[in-house]
Amino acid sequence: MAVFLTMAHLQTAAAETTFSSPESCRLTGDDDVYGIGIRLSLYLQWFTLLIATWYSPDDARFTRTFTNIVTIAVLANTFKNTENSSVVLIEWWIVIFNTFSLQLGSIPFSKRLIRGSASNLGTMMILWSAIIVANCWVWFAGVDLGRKEGCDIKIYFFHPVSIYNHAWQSFLRVLAAMSCIVALFFLMTGCMAIGWTLTTPDEEDEDDGKQSMKAAALSTVFQILIGILAITETEMTIEFNDIQMKETLQSSGQLIPFVIGFFSLLATVGAGIRNVTTANEQLPVQIQWFKERVRETQL
Repeated sequence: MAVFLTMAHLQTAAAETTFSSPESCRLTGDDDVYGIGIRLSLYLQWFTLLIATWYSPDDARFTRTFTNIVTIAVLANTFKNTENSSVVLIEWWIVIFNTFSLQLGSIPFSKRLIRGSASNLGTMMILWSAIIVANCWVWFAGVDLGRKEGCDIKIYFFHPVSIYNHAWQSFLRVLAAMSCIVALFFLMTGCMAIGWTLTTPDEEDEDDGKQSMKAAALSTVFQILIGILAITETEMTIEFNDIQMKETLQSSGQLIPFVIGFFSLLATVGAGIRNVTTANEQLPVQIQWFKERVRETQL
């Protein structure tokens, strides 16, 4: 069902980030890449993984599946725009924070959970490798795509920076080139994870492999820091450039990804409540009262 919804979203893609008129420097944003519904969907899925870390670790793989689907749709629309007159660099700055940085903290700190999500994590890492390689192309060949004389465009990197600042361009080109080594690692690891999933039979996992409280806490702190950075960079870049979006949350192209994110959150909350009330042993922390009640019912 999620795949069908994503394909429907892809088929409606026809936007790009451009100047609103020949006389104006105001930008009109690409709703199919970073519209309000798409951004909220990715933010909700990030928040869902935060909750899943503590209350529903086994169900986090479903959220990763939805995140991968939305990411594929966003990347497809972004790559399509390189053939048009879209201001690719500002699009890409937003995309890389939403589809890469925001997801960096989603890898669990437990062997059992990694095994259970191997295919999703493998797909995610392959997508990360594609994003990093595309980032190299953007900074080396796509900087001037959609450029308009007399109009300055800013990205937010802890403070507003002109995308045409040569010093910043040089720094980000070096960083992008060095990151390709990381992309190779992600690609190899992702392919190995998917290959392992396809060739390893499903068996009962005898190893408890529960994520410890310390590991869950470290994962949460990392997710929060990375998430705050990614969301801030995205929203401030849109704010500083006063980018105007055409679609509202009521349009199908924005409502579909938002609904995916919202129901993913609801499902995780529901599973979390069930796990807490039944004192699921796989939770990093169990509430003592529920644990005692479950023990009493078993006697």
